[in-house]
Amino acid sequence: VDGQQLAVVDSFCYLGDKISAGGGCEAATVTRIRAAWGKFWELLPILGAMLYACECWPLKQTDLDRLLRNEKAMLRWMCAVKPTDVINTQDLHLRLGIDDLDVALIWKRLRWFGHVQRSTWIGRVCSLDVGGRRSCGRPRKTWCEVLRNDLKLSGLRVKEAENRALWRTKTKTMQRHTRELSGS
Repeated sequence: VDGQQLAVVDSFCYLGDKISAGGGCEAATVTRIRAAWGKFWELLPILGAMLYACECWPLKQTDLDRLLRNEKAMLRWMCAVKPTDVINTQDLHLRLGIDDLDVALIWKRLRWFGHVQRSTWIGRVCSLDVGGRRSCGRPRKTWCEVLRNDLKLSGLRVKEAENRALWRTKTKTMQRHTRELSGS
C-alpha cells in the first residue's frame, strides 16, 4: 500500500475486537471473556464487557456455551454461591435483577439488525454477492443464519425493522416476554 509492504498475520485486534484470518468468532469470544474477567475483578458488577460488539458475532453453540459458562461463574461469585451449593442460574438472575445472557444476545442482535436494515450503505454491503469458490466442508455459520433463527424465535418480520419506532417497541416487548417466560 503506497509502496510499503504489509505484514501478513493470523489475527489482529481492530476496535477492541479480535479478527482472525480463518474467520469465525472464536478468537473474539475468547478475547472478550478475558476482558470480561479482567473488568469483573476490577469492578465486580460489570457483565456488559463480555458482550461488547456481540451484535455481529455469528455464534456457534460452542461459543454460546463458553459465554454462558463464564456468566454462570461470575453470577455465582457475585452472589457468594459456593461450588457445593445447589442453586439454579435463574435464581441468581432473579437475585441480581438481570436478563439471561442468551436473551440479551438476541435482543442486541435484533436491535443492530434494525439499524442495518434502515441504513442504505450497510444494507448494500450486506447484500453484496462475494464471488469465488467455497472451500470444502460445511460452511461457517453466518450472522444472517443466526439472525434468521432470532427472527423466527421472536416472531418478528424483516419488514418491521424499517419502522424504527415499531421495531424498538417490538424488540423490547420480545425481551420482556422472554424474561417472563424464563421466570426472571
